[in-house]
Amino acid sequence: MSAEAFLRACMRDVAWNFFYGWVNFDHVIGTRNLYGQVDMYAGSFNGVMKEAGVDYTERFDAAHIMATFKAILRDWVNEGFDPFAAPVETGTAFGTKRGDNVGAIERTRIATRRMPGLPGDSPLRNDMPITEPSPTSRKANPRFWPSQASKASCMLSACSNISAAPT
Repeated sequence: MSAEAFLRACMRDVAWNFFYGWVNFDHVIGTRNLYGQVDMYAGSFNGVMKEAGVDYTERFDAAHIMATFKAILRDWVNEGFDPFAAPVETGTAFGTKRGDNVGAIERTRIATRRMPGLPGDSPLRNDMPITEPSPTSRKANPRFWPSQASKASCMLSACSNISAAPT
């Protein structure tokens, strides 16, 4: 696993306080939130490593592993590296250590109340800076087309807003 992939996954865990339940750093290493405790595993959910008997899981107090991950990020994250920034603003984890980004590590995340972009989605909607949009979101009315397999397995009510792919 590259250092950048490790730091991105570590940053996700820290940013969301292990909220997502499972964060796979790659196909071998990851964390599982047990709400108060966190399992960190290596190979436990990888068939080859499990079969070879080289899998390992260790359970940590959530506050302890959070402090450890934050210490790793403070030591390794360069100024400007922020996996939550827009893609062109993310920076890089590679290169000689220069500065830090403690602000990104310690930033409090704001959860939305409903789908982003809808009225009432966030208590801080007008207070947050706007980042560079992705190429897809720049379109006035972006459209998405499911694959044929998705259409076949899609319930009619859930798919009523999806149009046919352009010909």
